[in-house]
Amino acid sequence: MDGHEFPLTWAQYWTWVAQHETPAPPAALTGHVTVPVPDGELSVSDVEGAVRWLVRRHEGLRTRFRMNGDGYPVQLIEEDFFPVVRVIESPAVLRDKEAEQAIGVILRPFELGEEPPIRAALVTVTGVPTTLHLVMHHIVCDNTAVEIAKSEIRTYLDHAVRGDVPQLPAPEWSPRQQWEFESSARGAELNRRAVEYWRELHERQPCDVHPVRVDSPPSGGCRVRFSSDEVGKLCEVIAKREGCFDAVVLMTAFAASFANVKGRDVTVFKSLLSNRQFPKTKGYVGNIVEMGRILVDFGRFPTLRDVMKNVMTSTMKGMRYGQVGALRIHDPKLGVEPIVDWTPTEGGILFNYVPASSSEAAWPDLPSSTVETTEYQHQAGNSILVINDHGIPRITMYADRDFLSPEQAESVVTGLPVLLEQFWRDPELTRLDFQGVLPRWTAPSGWIDWRGCWIHELDLKAMLEAFPGVRAAYIPTRGSKERVDHLVVGVVGTPAVTPSALREHLLNTRWPSGISVVPAEFVIRQDAPHDTDSVEAWCDEPGTICRGTGREDGGDNDETGESPAEKVLLQCIGRVHPSTRPRLSGNYGEARGEYIKIPAVVAGLRAAGYEGLRVQDFTSPFSLRKLAAQLTPCE
Repeated sequence: MDGHEFPLTWAQYWTWVAQHETPAPPAALTGHVTVPVPDGELSVSDVEGAVRWLVRRHEGLRTRFRMNGDGYPVQLIEEDFFPVVRVIESPAVLRDKEAEQAIGVILRPFELGEEPPIRAALVTVTGVPTTLHLVMHHIVCDNTAVEIAKSEIRTYLDHAVRGDVPQLPAPEWSPRQQWEFESSARGAELNRRAVEYWRELHERQPCDVHPVRVDSPPSGGCRVRFSSDEVGKLCEVIAKREGCFDAVVLMTAFAASFANVKGRDVTVFKSLLSNRQFPKTKGYVGNIVEMGRILVDFGRFPTLRDVMKNVMTSTMKGMRYGQVGALRIHDPKLGVEPIVDWTPTEGGILFNYVPASSSEAAWPDLPSSTVETTEYQHQAGNSILVINDHGIPRITMYADRDFLSPEQAESVVTGLPVLLEQFWRDPELTRLDFQGVLPRWTAPSGWIDWRGCWIHELDLKAMLEAFPGVRAAYIPTRGSKERVDHLVVGVVGTPAVTPSALREHLLNTRWPSGISVVPAEFVIRQDAPHDTDSVEAWCDEPGTICRGTGREDGGDNDETGESPAEKVLLQCIGRVHPSTRPRLSGNYGEARGEYIKIPAVVAGLRAAGYEGLRVQDFTSPFSLRKLAAQLTPCE
């Protein structure tokens, strides 16, 4: 490894993989800094000097990223890189839309292997510098980094007007130091604990999906915008008393209603996080935004205070290790055992909390307390954006109608101050006494909660009976059907029907929620037993053809492939994972494929002359056989 080349930090995994999710990386992976140039005798070269000074201070802005021969990404610090500042001349001051069009050249997606993660453009009016625009990739940039860059550039330009250069303290941290910390004994132990934590979470409940029937038509959704200075004050005082983040207080309060609506004791958030806690690093550009999963559990903990404490722990673990599904837990570097029962981590509500800085543009001239609900006909998913506008949380919540009605969505946000005020007065508040939350949904007959996914018994039976050779399917259980810890399906079919074939069929069948439902065990018989609702009868009575998990041998060519596309896909996975034995009947996760190596597999397919698969296809439950069927020769 070169002297200035080193692996990615753990938190950079998500951003690196997200960069490769589509042929054109999403614009959302960038942070945009706009700095007005102060009045004075400043030239274009003065502003260029400010950019060079900023890049020299922060080595993260001088870093290129590439894949090594093993399929792992590495980062290389360029000692002498300085970005070209594109000068855009205008006859007059540009408005927002005009400025965005003018600087479009720096807003295009980054090519991290070809360029460092920063671009700059300077707008001049009749030759006079007016506005500097910086765009930085999220692989080295979180919201705090944006503010640091803006503040330091302003400081430099203010000094330049006076004819000198600011003497700021050196940055206290860097991505290289972060990697060195994570490679140390203490850093490695923190990461190991985080992964063990997420492994336990995944095994308990990998999904968080509300009840939706397979034949339910798209039903539109709503947007609720809510701001409240009362909620802001309550979050601040509660966070101080409980020793947690304001965002944790809000997440816990939202979760009380969401868990009830889903008929569960838990709910899961997908949250954009930034690790400036281990160690505390507040003053450098080079930190990143990552995606974490945070489970809020009202069943395991007796009081709201205990729940909130656990949410704070989850948040810190998420900062430590980012987006953790089963693929991340397969990472061999930490010596953590992989999950045997691999299920894609699906569901959850996106929660993004942004500290105050640029919120005025998004919420112009609004009073300190307001609520506004707008309905729409399409589905936009379920998400919450909170902008903390100088102590006043500005909340925008999107909810699909199959999750929350517009009336329920509005009740969720307007109930926040009621629950938080109650908790402020009673720190030992328990769930049965919550006020301001939605009532708990009780599952009607026929619904089964399997690993965090509500499924209807008739829908699962119909999917099984759609497989050739299956004459009838049953869902026997031990005890209550509402919550099942070990889902077994009984099938009456021909000897050609096998657990492996049924499992692959279900892996490749998507439910409306976007997941695939795969039972823990299949029992295949010539005829149904006397008691079709008894697991023991299905397993013990004579007439059983076979039973198993479906992870058994998938038949001839399962590890070698039959079609050219199947052979190439297995070869590409095997090349970057030499210790694995991928099977066509299983998926990428079950082949112990590493999350961080997915871009290398996709690149290998393109090099072999095939296209048609994206990163998210490998994080799906689909079998490799199904993925191979999507491959087409490159044009």
